[in-house]
Amino acid sequence: MPYAVVYLTPVFFLVAIFLLYKRRVKLVTGICILGLMWKIIAALGMTYLVINKYNFGDLETYYVLARDIALGNGAKYSSYLWGSYIPALLNSFIFLFMPPSIYGLAVVAGLSSFIYSYLLLKSFNTFLTRKGYWYALLFLMFLPGISMQSGFIGKETYILPSLGLIFYLFSLKKKRYLLMISAIVLITLIRPYQGAIIVGSMLVAFLFTTSTKNMPFALMLSATFFWHLLRWPGRIYCCWSSKYTNMGFKSFYHKLIMVGIWY
Repeated sequence: MPYAVVYLTPVFFLVAIFLLYKRRVKLVTGICILGLMWKIIAALGMTYLVINKYNFGDLETYYVLARDIALGNGAKYSSYLWGSYIPALLNSFIFLFMPPSIYGLAVVAGLSSFIYSYLLLKSFNTFLTRKGYWYALLFLMFLPGISMQSGFIGKETYILPSLGLIFYLFSLKKKRYLLMISAIVLITLIRPYQGAIIVGSMLVAFLFTTSTKNMPFALMLSATFFWHLLRWPGRIYCCWSSKYTNMGFKSFYHKLIMVGIWY
């Protein structure tokens, strides 16, 4: 299956370009198809890098543990209902419907990345100009940093679509609170501080915005503010820790540069 995906994805990519060229599909639809193919390619590339350049990274949890749970070699399901174990548990459910393939999970991560980008695009569609919409479409679908980072096998596979769903539901006039609360609960169980950021950002957006049209934008601004407010101290501490000193970042200026790059 992994090799079939690796070979077939560029084929589908070329087919989508051909259909666009012949005007057999709408432009937005064609770009979204290309975006989906690109997200899958980026996720496969990210998985290859994690395996071969970063000594398997966190895949010991997100893939190996998930495979063991699916094969019945893990503990009870109730043992995995918190933190990073939740994505592993959810991945094990995926392995009930397909062989336990690491690159198969990468395809799922690519699809998850696409859903996240598409939901964000739908959320901001109400207040974007036509030109702004096209910029946002190309940015969300094809920016390498977004595509590769969001295509990582792990918590991103479940947190990012949940986040996109929250933004989309937030943009609707008729709020679907049950779905919204479910997405917030999932994010909070995986990463509690991220759930706290979302809840705090929603409260700020509700307090300072009365227009439904501007709700997603207000939520994005407040979430970005809280995220960076909490992110700086942790990043600075990590870059000044012995881990990065051992990597060669010994001087003050080296560490300052490292903080800037990571931020």
